[in-house]
Amino acid sequence: MKPSEALSRLKLGNERFIADKSLFARTTSERLRETTESGQNPFAVVLTCSDSRTPPEYIFDQGIGDIFVVRVAGNVCDGIGLGSIELGVEHCGASLVVVLGHRNCGAVAMAVDREFITDAVDEILEKIIPSVKEVKEIEPGIDRDTLINEAAKLNARNAKEDILEKSEAIEEKERSGALQIIAAYYDIETGRVEWLD
Repeated sequence: MKPSEALSRLKLGNERFIADKSLFARTTSERLRETTESGQNPFAVVLTCSDSRTPPEYIFDQGIGDIFVVRVAGNVCDGIGLGSIELGVEHCGASLVVVLGHRNCGAVAMAVDREFITDAVDEILEKIIPSVKEVKEIEPGIDRDTLINEAAKLNARNAKEDILEKSEAIEEKERSGALQIIAAYYDIETGRVEWLD
């Protein structure tokens, strides 16, 4: 599938989700058997937050085997996440990578408040803090809620750039036009995905 077709498929799925017209297609026991027998063939990889309110299969109204999902708090990309994304692209054949941040992200809020709690959590927050600092520099005096949401958007863009910078395979496929990588932002209240690129 071409990257533009994959993106269109996700956009249409999100429109169905917003309109409460989800098809819940390709989630049957028959589909389970299909993907067991012939394997998976996802058309997109979605790197998103672990937040329980952000399930990409629902947000994009996709079924079993359609999207290869990588979830980590704050949708940051470390080496393991990057390897998972590369697996979805190189091994499974996805032609689109979406980095999906979201409104009211708890990890971003913790980075804003400098709420460090464990070494492992702190490692996540350290990847988000540069986005918080950059938003503060652009908009001095920004209120906390707006800062959290603007930093979440920038964090998604920065994670996208991390992927391109750290993965020669992804960068090469994107340069050739075989792959598109895009940052997006999900509003947990409205259900709408805003495409940031």
